[in-house]
Amino acid sequence: PLDSADVNGDFRITTQDALQVINALSRQMRTGASTEGTPTAARSAQLGPMVDANKDGRLTASDALLVINKIRRGEGVGELAEVRALVLDSSGT
Repeated sequence: PLDSADVNGDFRITTQDALQVINALSRQMRTGASTEGTPTAARSAQLGPMVDANKDGRLTASDALLVINKIRRGEGVGELAEVRALVLDSSGT
C-alpha cells in the first residue's frame, strides 16, 4: 500500500482498516501471544504484513490509533485510489 494505515491494501484508509488492526489486537490478547523480543522479520510474519501500521515491529493500540486519527482527519480517504489511478494512467495501462 501507499500508506501504512491502508491496512487492507485497498488504496483507501477507512474504518475497515481500523477494524482489522483492532481484530488483530483482540486475537493477540485472547491468545496471549506476544512479539516482544522477536526479530523484526519474524514479528512481521506473526502479525501479518499490514497490521503494524506505525511500522515499529509491534502490534499495539498505537497502530489502531494511527489509523483512526488518519480517518478522523480525512487523510487517505479516496486519495490513495486517486494516486493509484494516476500511476496506472501514466504507465499506459
